[in-house]
Amino acid sequence: QDFERKIQKIRKDEDARERSETTVMEAKAEAAGSFDVKTVTQDALQLDSREKREEAIEKIRHAMGSAAEGERILGLQAFLQVLPVEFDKKSFRPLILPMLEQENATVLAQVCYALNACGPEEGDLDRILKIADHPPAGMRDSLSHLLFVFSNADLTGKAGEAVLKLLSDGGATREVLRGIWGAKFSPALEEKVIALSKNDDGTTNHDAVYFALSPQANKSEKSIRRLIEVLADPDVVNNAGRAAWGLNQGVAKEHADLVAEAALKVLEARSDGSLRRQALDLLSRYAGEKQIPEAKRLLEKPNLDPAMREALEKVVRR
Repeated sequence: QDFERKIQKIRKDEDARERSETTVMEAKAEAAGSFDVKTVTQDALQLDSREKREEAIEKIRHAMGSAAEGERILGLQAFLQVLPVEFDKKSFRPLILPMLEQENATVLAQVCYALNACGPEEGDLDRILKIADHPPAGMRDSLSHLLFVFSNADLTGKAGEAVLKLLSDGGATREVLRGIWGAKFSPALEEKVIALSKNDDGTTNHDAVYFALSPQANKSEKSIRRLIEVLADPDVVNNAGRAAWGLNQGVAKEHADLVAEAALKVLEARSDGSLRRQALDLLSRYAGEKQIPEAKRLLEKPNLDPAMREALEKVVRR
């Protein structure tokens, strides 16, 4: 029964996505001939003529203010493509705000990113939170990253609660986790990510470690201990190696000993060259006086790799 429910949900999501894409295509067809995205963006991106560039930007402005929805959508897409160009993006904000009422998931996500490109202002996060309360079908994949962007990577408040809800609802978990790379987590969100990292399905646990736990900006002791556990994972590259990479950042000074001790255990127990190099980096970064005796003991091992010997000697000297 669980399997059948999952199949039904997948079919429902696919139907919603197809309807979403059809709406976009119809909108493009409606505007066909009145606005050529390719030509306008090329004119805006070229470097030789300032006049041509300014004229292209004004064409985009005109399209985004059009009465025809299809032309507004094409103008929006052109706006997003010319963001590398130097022009007054903030002046487009009044044209973008009304488009937040858009019901098409694909277009609405583009509208949100366009709004951010204009320069976030007070109240913008609340607008994204409102969308997150009742997102159109097919937009779930974009929401966590939009919450990340508009909260300035701070998921310790309402934005974190919204991401936690997305993770608790299930479905498209990888995309939700991918969207919060490098953010600060609230304790509740951190607990959820740690729990997902312990899922034994072979996918969710990896995604939680790779996309969320390892790049977390404010790792608590719980997160650090979980990453240390992952150092023993048999997948040295994708899981253990990723955990070691994650322990190189977001670790508060009071947890330095914890990571340094873990690095010494890896050096003692693992022969994989890549993981050992990462462990040496961790030891060099976090080791203090407490690690000197064990480092000296490792130096006494016969046939010690020269690079490892040099790194250990540096730690002891320091």
